Amino acid sequence: EDPINAVNLLNTLVLEPARAAGIHLTILLDGLDELPRDQEAMLNAVLEVLVKAPDCSLLVTSRPSVGRSTHLERESVARYTIQAPDNYHNLETYLDSECETNQLLDTALLSLGLADVKKYLIERANGNFRWLVIVVNILIAKGEKGLTITAALLEGIPKDLTALYTFA
Repeated sequence: EDPINAVNLLNTLVLEPARAAGIHLTILLDGLDELPRDQEAMLNAVLEVLVKAPDCSLLVTSRPSVGRSTHLERESVARYTIQAPDNYHNLETYLDSECETNQLLDTALLSLGLADVKKYLIERANGNFRWLVIVVNILIAKGEKGLTITAALLEGIPKDLTALYTFA
């Protein structure tokens, strides 16, 4: 929780030994948007060190809304944003695979018009793979409980990922 301590640990345990060994590091920081707000000072301190380290590459994954650190806004930091259309095929492949391996899901979606429902779910996911995975799991669980998957149920599924966690 202490930013100075976090930076000291990062330097002592990671950066300095790698530098001494002549190793170029690639560090992955996943889900910065999930870090609690009270940890922002630590995040900013660590990012400041990492983006300046000449022997370190940094890969950060986060929702675009994060906007939590000016250190990621520097010209030297490359950004690539995945938009919903970029991910459409991956979502479609995942949904096809789930329908192939789960008869309950496949049957339920077939009864509603498989192609239309798949398109609806993929568009509703808006490129968010995690959203689609959670929705598929919800639909499978409802099918296993003997509940009928209806258009009204599908329309009632929250678009917001946070709301989706409590929907089931």
